[in-house]
Amino acid sequence: METVKLDKNGKKMPSRRHHTKTRHGCNTCKMRKVRCDEQKPICNNCTRGNRTCSYPNQQLLAIPCNLANGPNDTIEQIFPVRDMELLHHYTAFTYKLMTQDEEHLWLWQVYIPKMAFSYRFLLHGLLAITALDRRQEADDSQKATMLQLVRYHQQHALTSYIPLLQNINEENCHALFAFSLLLGATCMGSLQAELADNPPNIVSRFLDIFDALLGATAVAVEAQQWLHDGELSIIMSGIVPEIRDFWHLNDGAGKALEGLISCVGSACEGSDTDNWKRDAYLDSIYGLGTIMAPAPANRQLSIVVSWPVIAKAGYIGLLKRRDPLALAILGHYGVALHLYGRLWMLEGLGKRLTLAVYYEADPKWRPYLEWAKERIEQPLTQQVTPEDQIVSPP
Repeated sequence: METVKLDKNGKKMPSRRHHTKTRHGCNTCKMRKVRCDEQKPICNNCTRGNRTCSYPNQQLLAIPCNLANGPNDTIEQIFPVRDMELLHHYTAFTYKLMTQDEEHLWLWQVYIPKMAFSYRFLLHGLLAITALDRRQEADDSQKATMLQLVRYHQQHALTSYIPLLQNINEENCHALFAFSLLLGATCMGSLQAELADNPPNIVSRFLDIFDALLGATAVAVEAQQWLHDGELSIIMSGIVPEIRDFWHLNDGAGKALEGLISCVGSACEGSDTDNWKRDAYLDSIYGLGTIMAPAPANRQLSIVVSWPVIAKAGYIGLLKRRDPLALAILGHYGVALHLYGRLWMLEGLGKRLTLAVYYEADPKWRPYLEWAKERIEQPLTQQVTPEDQIVSPP
């Protein structure tokens, strides 16, 4: 029989809560004051949030690698065979994931890998996305190892990348921006790999991804002119909205985005800070118009994953508060992902995201999501359908 403890007044004392803290959790979970599952080399909390993960009195990660950050980045080192093999695979195959445009191929195959030898976080980023690509075709017995490599290289990259965001300059901005695009693709590819085994709360996971890409927003804003003047200008020209209308979209997409714009005024009424809210809504909506063209056959992965950079931190803040209009906009981002869904890294993500937003949204907002819901239900074909073609300006 359970013993009931009474206080000095004879009243029942509340039972003691079970101790839920762990003594050996990672440093990040301890700082955030959340329970750590102590999964190594990277705990699940840090994996989901794309945060750096390290344990007390241990090396950054348990996988030995000569690319680990040392006190002097100029010291020449010999690559482990494992990483040499990954780098070869990247320059032979994986770079094609980032683009199908012949003008961009040289950039991802030659220029960015060459730049990576001066910036280790970028090199780790290339190796992370390649390990994810290798995992796709690996035997079941090797998939866990490849995923461990993805997390390993991403963790090393973030450890160097995050501090540099406080010191963006003309020299490092190109490597920082290139890595941010790789980071977005790797995060989404990792999320896609989770869908079959353990379907996550997909809206929350996208918020984690957007958080990881906030650094790219700082790079894009602070270094915009430097980026436009450098080799990455061909990517920048594809993600900076210059025409704030939707003449280049088919009637269905254009009308859907115009419907969202019609809601901006009422969503900002009564707000003391309506100017920043209006800008946040409009930047994200016009950004959708940018990444939803050209037609799917020519759309670049690097452009699709850059939408959170275009939308900026203000919109992501609204999304975290589950702002109704911000959610409706996110549901239309699912369409952009869906149109590129023939690429395995994005397969199924757009459809799941749009449906999750549709059913989470207040019923009065669902009419604004009807086109998006109908569009993601349509099957993708290898040929570009007429409704996805760019139309000529009036």
